[in-house]
Amino acid sequence: MLRTGQETAGASSRTMDFNPVTLRFTGKDKALESLFLDEYFEKSLSQARGSLYLILFYYLFFGLLDSRLLADSTVNAVFTIRFLIVGPIITLALFLTYARFFKVVMQPVLAAVMFITGAGIVMVLIIAPPPLNFAYYVGLILVFIHAYTFTKIRFIWASLAGWGLVILYEVVTVWVIYTPAAILIGNNFLLICASVVGMLTCYSMEYFERKSFWLNHQLLTEHEKVNRANQELEQEVARRTREITRANQDLSLKIEQNLRIMEKLKESRDFAESLIKSLQDGLAVFSPEGRHLEVNPAFCHMTGFSREEILDMSPPHAYWAPEDKAMLTRAFANSSAVSRPSGMETALVRRDGTRIQILISLSPIRHEGEDLTGYVVTFKDINARKMAEQALAHSEARYRAILASMEELYFELDLFGRFTFVNDAVMRFTGYSREELLDLEKGWYNLTMDGDRMFGAFSTIYASGQAALLEDFPVLAKGGAEKIAQISAYLMRDKEGNPIGFKGLGRDITESMAVAREKKLLESQLRQSQKMEAVGTLAGGIAHDFNNILSAIMAYTEAMLMEPDDRTKNVTRLENVKKASLRARELIRQILTFSRNTEHKKTPVSLPFITREALKLLRASLPSTIKIQYRAEENMGRVMADPTQIHQVLMNLCGNAEHAMRKNGGVLDISLDTVYLPPGEAAPHMNLSPGRYIRLSVADTGQGMSPDVIKRIFDPYYTTKEKGEGTGLGLAVVHGIVEAGQGAVTVESEAGKGACFRVYLPETLEKEEIQESAAGDVAGDETILLVDDESDLLESYTALFRHYGYHVSAHQSSAQAFARFMSGPEQFDLVVTDQTMPELTGLELATKIMKVRPGLPVILCTGYSSDAGDERSFENAGIRKMIMKPFAFDEFIKDVRKILDGEKTASASKFKKPSSASKLQGARVSGGKDPRPS
Repeated sequence: MLRTGQETAGASSRTMDFNPVTLRFTGKDKALESLFLDEYFEKSLSQARGSLYLILFYYLFFGLLDSRLLADSTVNAVFTIRFLIVGPIITLALFLTYARFFKVVMQPVLAAVMFITGAGIVMVLIIAPPPLNFAYYVGLILVFIHAYTFTKIRFIWASLAGWGLVILYEVVTVWVIYTPAAILIGNNFLLICASVVGMLTCYSMEYFERKSFWLNHQLLTEHEKVNRANQELEQEVARRTREITRANQDLSLKIEQNLRIMEKLKESRDFAESLIKSLQDGLAVFSPEGRHLEVNPAFCHMTGFSREEILDMSPPHAYWAPEDKAMLTRAFANSSAVSRPSGMETALVRRDGTRIQILISLSPIRHEGEDLTGYVVTFKDINARKMAEQALAHSEARYRAILASMEELYFELDLFGRFTFVNDAVMRFTGYSREELLDLEKGWYNLTMDGDRMFGAFSTIYASGQAALLEDFPVLAKGGAEKIAQISAYLMRDKEGNPIGFKGLGRDITESMAVAREKKLLESQLRQSQKMEAVGTLAGGIAHDFNNILSAIMAYTEAMLMEPDDRTKNVTRLENVKKASLRARELIRQILTFSRNTEHKKTPVSLPFITREALKLLRASLPSTIKIQYRAEENMGRVMADPTQIHQVLMNLCGNAEHAMRKNGGVLDISLDTVYLPPGEAAPHMNLSPGRYIRLSVADTGQGMSPDVIKRIFDPYYTTKEKGEGTGLGLAVVHGIVEAGQGAVTVESEAGKGACFRVYLPETLEKEEIQESAAGDVAGDETILLVDDESDLLESYTALFRHYGYHVSAHQSSAQAFARFMSGPEQFDLVVTDQTMPELTGLELATKIMKVRPGLPVILCTGYSSDAGDERSFENAGIRKMIMKPFAFDEFIKDVRKILDGEKTASASKFKKPSSASKLQGARVSGGKDPRPS
């Protein structure tokens, strides 16, 4: 320990012992330290709390000044430091001042607030651009002034936090950011001087606080000595007076005590007699020889004998069951030998000969703990309880028999997940015997293929007390068979309401799930075959449009070959070739979008947008004798639907209209508008709820339909077309899609007057997701690994990438590309690969690359619509983007630049704040643990 300082208290020779560095009381005054800290806390709490309010105010206020002074690029980071990190920490410290335990942690908490507040300013100094950031040291001086003088932090804690901030500032200004020497020296001089002055001020303030406390304590000590001497004198006088009066009082007290004892004895005897008489159970007092000394009315009623008859009985008594008399004799003898109560069940024979089951409790009576003076025996009638136990056992056996014979699964688990009961249905379902199931350490967890979901479900049941339903619970039966159950589980409680386990009912849905999957597969195949039918119907018109596009491309190419030196004309011709190529690409995209077999996902979509997209394909496929008219309201709402299915509805309705006008031509009229259906005005067959609907109308001027045809128009496989021209599924599919979207479809037609189909879909308030387009400079100097087995594409893509400044390692073989990657994995910033290639597909190549360098961005290019339908599996493999061929390179390069820029942003953010994923690592509970919440 450091040498203690000494301070003299006035004229007295008594001095104050303290540590000159920490200022703690030492030596003779060591015991005062805790008293001083208690008083210091009480006096300082309100001021410390007020200082925290003030710190929070001006710290956040200066954050608003930062937003005015700093550039937009840094404001968000500064906002995060001030408002989302330091501000909440100061607020937390403020809340802690109201906690009971704050006295224990007050000094480290206030010192931590001082350090974190200053550290936040240092972080802003790092982020702010020079020369503005050099002025932020002034904020540290404000922190020193406030913490050393106003916040009531003790000297040693304030000094540790203050010099910690000085060191942090030195580290940042010397090694993290560039600081001119003159500014560094000047700022350090002022900052260190401020810290030293603050330390001296804080030291003086605490020193005088302690000196004042010590002097007050000395004054109180001397005052207590004087009071103690006066009290001792008064006590001596009082003691002598009490001794004189005590002798006079003792005789009177003994007389009163004897009278009270006699009264108490009488009261106790009366109370004992009334208690014995009022007992519901029988009670009898026996002599050591076994004769009755006293019995209560309840015992007389129990036996049917009067009190006098019982007192005249000689052992063995008439009410003992003959078969139990020897056992009862031994029980009396044993009780007297061990000197403690004993109990047993036996039968009692009433005066009328009937028998009842009783529970007797026999206690020996001894005089002053030695001589046996008799026995006290209580008789409790348990006849009703015994009958209830027998009935309960019978009911339990019948209940178990019912559970064992039922077809539904029934089980019971303890709180650790172990089976405590299973019926025969569970054994049949799992293939295990009852003994094997009861021996499983974790019950269902040992059998399921989805332990996390099972564990989460039972944890939820335990925490909430509510039942839970597991719709499709996978189970691995004995022998490896995979089965599925639907299980509903509940929490079991004891009589006091405490959880004791779980019980549940379930059923085997393995076969029904298989049937449902088969039905879903067949429905998907049916929809896909119908779409292929629609594409086949339009194939002639599509081929005609493609021939026109190819003719234009060939004509412009031949013109350029004939006039290779005419640059002006060739540039115009190349632009026209590109336009024709883009038109062909758009036509292919429409066909692939329509024919793609994907899972349907409903999103908020715009019907006008989808309709315009479908018209691009229709215009290419319909004969010139059919004129298309289209109109739509402005600012229409959205509907919840799958875009591909809406595309299919349009193609089917327009395909039927084209067939009706094929011979004579006509007008195909497509319109979109918004309608409101009030209650009671929707047609009964439409089955629509009141509200706003988007209405799609498709009308033609064809041959029309008769009423008989209209009645069956939506029936599957019903068609009026010639054999080989249709399956009769088109309108049935339309009807199914619309009804699945909570809508309706109607038709109006007369023979020879055309037809009009109207589709009603409910309007949604959800907003459509809008994809931000890439913009800005697309050039770069990153290194790209480019893979494509088509040499022409590989050569052209390489030239275009290099035109924008990128370094390209191009490979026609995917195996060679992977070998080149392995020679230097860190060299590459992006991988662009085709999907369909010999040796390794694009997905296989990307998977191998990801194992070596996880997180490397990969773009996959493909020309197959089936690949586009597998987009989710590509995303799961880490593919950043999938591009359909053919594509315009000026659009593609924007996606490349956006991915590369996003990768840089993600890398930079790793140094700003920790990933939230790491925080969730520990939240995952292993399935083998107790399902009760910890």
